[in-house]
Amino acid sequence: MDKTALTADEAESLFNRRFLAYFALFLTIAGMTYVACVTFMPIPKDNGRYADLVLGFIMGTVLTTPIAFFFASSKSSQAKDQALSALLPSAPPPTPTVTTPTPTAPVPAAPTPTAAPDPNVAPINEGQP
Repeated sequence: MDKTALTADEAESLFNRRFLAYFALFLTIAGMTYVACVTFMPIPKDNGRYADLVLGFIMGTVLTTPIAFFFASSKSSQAKDQALSALLPSAPPPTPTVTTPTPTAPVPAAPTPTAAPDPNVAPINEGQP
């Protein structure tokens, strides 16, 4: 067997890293293309608001998210996770505990009124046509 062959986990990890890099590159190029088109091409007056809305979305999310993922918090979070996993000994996953609910006593029903109707009080709809 060839010692340079990748294991399944290494190949999957390499595929994931490459996919993320290619996807981020595609999003960045597509976003920059839209920014260039909106900047240098004439836009009809009726469509100006839509172009501005899409431009704001692209600049706020599509262009900044890949940069933040690769160079900001996600990158440092990955480095922290790798450092912590290197320091901690590998432990078996925790076993789930099964708990049974404790039975509760039934709540008694509210008492029903047993008083006779008051003869001095007329019913609500009595005497109306």
